[in-house]
Amino acid sequence: MNNMMTRALSGAVYVAVIIACVLAGREWFLALTALLIVLSMAELQRLLCGRAMMNAAVRFCDIAMALCLLFGLYGLNSFMMPLAGLSVAAAVYVPVRIVLAVTDRTEMPGRSVLYSFLTIGYIAWPLSLLFCAYVLGSWQIVMATFVFLWLNDTGAYLSGRSFGRTKLCERLSPKKTWEGFWGGFVLTLVAGIFCGWLTAGQSASVHDYVLWGIYAAIVSVVGTFGDLFESLIKRTIGVKDSGNLIPGHGGILDRIDSLLAVAPFAALMAFLV
Repeated sequence: MNNMMTRALSGAVYVAVIIACVLAGREWFLALTALLIVLSMAELQRLLCGRAMMNAAVRFCDIAMALCLLFGLYGLNSFMMPLAGLSVAAAVYVPVRIVLAVTDRTEMPGRSVLYSFLTIGYIAWPLSLLFCAYVLGSWQIVMATFVFLWLNDTGAYLSGRSFGRTKLCERLSPKKTWEGFWGGFVLTLVAGIFCGWLTAGQSASVHDYVLWGIYAAIVSVVGTFGDLFESLIKRTIGVKDSGNLIPGHGGILDRIDSLLAVAPFAALMAFLV
């Protein structure tokens, strides 16, 4: 009971912080996104490399590159700006990272370079695209994305616990079932259709319902695979959680694994809307 209470309270605080930052405005959501990038990249670096294989200069360089990419998108006016921001940041990052790799005295500096690009591509780029979605499509699309992910997890948990029999991917996540997957999918799809009516009001057309329904379905399916991919990383390394920052839930990366996979589609949705 104590563990369940701790999990519920920490989860409620996590959700409340996200909702507050989404509603508070661009600067607050920018700060939240930057915090998620720093914390989750630090977790993944620690999981992949350990302290011996990646020195402090490399860690700082990677996180600085990620934040330059994110803050370069502030004041975004064009959907093509993420590419421009990535080009400018990479023009500085790549030569600096090469120098650090050549002067690296650890046993396998080449592997450290690969891990650097993995952490940036897996975490910083998707979260930067999520910020693009916030700027391009206002806060509604970002809020809907979080809500869809939360509903998908809730529906999957409840239906899986009640009816779960057939394992979805037992090798990576023994508790996930196909019954749970379809429960989360249906609940998220219904929420998407409702969101189509909510955003368009009385003038909602079939196009609005179809667009939001498709987006909700994509969030459910892609989010599930994002969760499984992070489970693959943890299974490969041999750990249960990415960290212990959130009591009862693990690390930040455990909470945003689905979001990382869905974020590019949120940016696309913002562009379409």
